[in-house]
Amino acid sequence: RCYSNNSTSYFPKVNYCKNSGTIKGASYVGGISGSVHYNAYMSYNENTGNVTGTGSYAGGMVGYVNNGGSSYTTDMEHNINRGNITGVSYTGGICGYANNYVHYYYCSNYGKVTSTGQYIGGIIGSAGNYCYTQYCQNAGDVKSTYSGQANIGGIVGNAHSTYCYID
Repeated sequence: RCYSNNSTSYFPKVNYCKNSGTIKGASYVGGISGSVHYNAYMSYNENTGNVTGTGSYAGGMVGYVNNGGSSYTTDMEHNINRGNITGVSYTGGICGYANNYVHYYYCSNYGKVTSTGQYIGGIIGSAGNYCYTQYCQNAGDVKSTYSGQANIGGIVGNAHSTYCYID
């Protein structure tokens, strides 16, 4: 059973969803959702399908998360990605880009994460401004063919800005 309310509004909830299909798109591409904003809650979702983005922001769960400020918090809990994720920049096993009070708890990636650009992570490609990552694990290969400074990490590719915690 998959439960989701309107993901284009405030307080979107996406719980117990599973995707096994192949997902292909340009930017903002995810196995469960392309993007979420403002107090989203995503829990117990699983992606087993391969995700390919030909632009920026590709992730096993969601391509892009941005809350816009301290009034909102997005929680991502117990989400699992088993599909292979391919993108250009901001590519992650769970999320491509997370900014402004996004919390990841007990998320796991088992798929390969491959990029031709920058900011690639086993869990999050790039995290900033009060992002918390706790009890997450990555068992997939993470690589980029970018010839410059790629910013690659097993958990987070690029932790920037204010108070970004990886535990």
